[in-house]
Amino acid sequence: MQVKLLTTQYIVEAGSRRRYEPGDWVNVGRMTAQQWIAEGTATVPGLDQAEAIAGNLENCCLLVRGGIKQARAITSKYRNLKAGIWDDKLPHERNLLWNPREIGLTPEQAVVGFSLIENTRPDYDAWEVAAMLQGRETLAVHFGPESEREKTKQVISDLRVPVFNTAALWIRKTPLAQRLLKTWWHEIHAGADERHAFLRALYQVPGILISTLPAGWLGIR
Repeated sequence: MQVKLLTTQYIVEAGSRRRYEPGDWVNVGRMTAQQWIAEGTATVPGLDQAEAIAGNLENCCLLVRGGIKQARAITSKYRNLKAGIWDDKLPHERNLLWNPREIGLTPEQAVVGFSLIENTRPDYDAWEVAAMLQGRETLAVHFGPESEREKTKQVISDLRVPVFNTAALWIRKTPLAQRLLKTWWHEIHAGADERHAFLRALYQVPGILISTLPAGWLGIR
């Protein structure tokens, strides 16, 4: 279970003792996570906001890859949340693009993400995209096949940039976000690696506002 540390912890990984600092997200057994949460040494912040956010989902849509049936566990709890099939369009003001074959989402995790891209004031530039990192130390220079890395390097020059986990993306409907999605979608359907294609699309749409979430945000795995 993914938790956010509030105190320093030492965790044994592959036979070695590793130090983690407050603010780090770590993956530990459920019993350990629950014990730390009870002790106040770790937390999963944000999930307690789900019920309050759920009252404002009329302009939100869950877009699923591989069949809309996967959305039922979420939409059955939050019936004011619409669902559809993932393609190159953003049908509603706030959208969640989800690939359930790669990542699991609870209803609460899905809903809290919508709050990150809500535009609450006309004079405020809200986030257009919210995306988790693929991993704590995953950079494009080490990720994916060499052919994809070379294509990405031609667009962004320096591959020492973090890779985003594209299996769950919250996207607000704006001209820039629609351009980003179309650019990314067409690359994917041409056979490109999703994560490298997303990086390339980001750099081809300058000015888009993206909120970078830590890997395993809200315990998502």
